[in-house]
Amino acid sequence: MNRIQTHFIIIICYAAALLTACSVQLPQQFSESNELPVIYPDYTNVTVPVNIAPLTFQVDGEADAVVARLTAGDEEVVCGGSKVQPDADDWQRLAESAKGSAISVEVYVENEDEWTRFKPFDIYVSPDSIDPYISYRLISPSYVTYEELTINQRCLENYDESVIYDNMLCSEGANGQCINCHNYQQYNPDRMQFHARQNLGGTVIAYDGDIRKIGMRNDSLLSAGVYPT
Repeated sequence: MNRIQTHFIIIICYAAALLTACSVQLPQQFSESNELPVIYPDYTNVTVPVNIAPLTFQVDGEADAVVARLTAGDEEVVCGGSKVQPDADDWQRLAESAKGSAISVEVYVENEDEWTRFKPFDIYVSPDSIDPYISYRLISPSYVTYEELTINQRCLENYDESVIYDNMLCSEGANGQCINCHNYQQYNPDRMQFHARQNLGGTVIAYDGDIRKIGMRNDSLLSAGVYPT
């Protein structure tokens, strides 16, 4: 089997899993629990902005299967499987319908062919939106591979992620490069800076479309740019 065939099979399986997750049915027979479901992340009775990406969660504990019904006004979404992940379009309709009120969530958990319906909870939806993007430095938690890191941005309205800067494109190994924390001027994405250390080091400044690498070290400074504020 060649690489193209393998990728095609993976795509088909992934698509089938998504279709299965979105076409599940609520169980017809179940016992009732007066307890809230224990889920991860814990979204019970939280408040979210109206433009947040679909909230995905799973049951924190033993579960052979999970089904959830999310309702807001006339909108209803039923999904499940190993985790609960509403489709983006379905979630957007729910959030718009619940703006200023709440999405009601019912969670059903199957264990040993028996279903349990837990106490419903709400996800409150603020009519206010948030800035759609966040940027961060992506690095292994151990920090031992600091030559392999990126500055990424992610859209909070969906799961789209892209790379702003990748230090592995210009250096590796003995000529590795580390990137210090980055900073924006008054949250303005057009004015950003970060400092790169070791190979090809310098302070990179993006200012209204103009990008430069500047050597900050001089007679008046003890070191280069390093950490901005």
